[in-house]
Amino acid sequence: MSATINDNVRSTIAGDMRAHPEEYEAYVGPSITGIEAVAFLDSHPGTTVLQRTLGTLTVYILLAHG
Repeated sequence: MSATINDNVRSTIAGDMRAHPEEYEAYVGPSITGIEAVAFLDSHPGTTVLQRTLGTLTVYILLAHG
């Protein structure tokens, strides 16, 4: 099974993150400026942001606090 992450899916995910932040403890993605990352950051004050490199790809890991 595969899923295509398009703008509609991203918008749905961001909306759900804002509506139900307690259900999201972390977010992993290629940017901290994308709609999903911004929704996570907005709904989780004090988020820890980790940046990791996988080969030539940069990945951001956003972790909510307790």
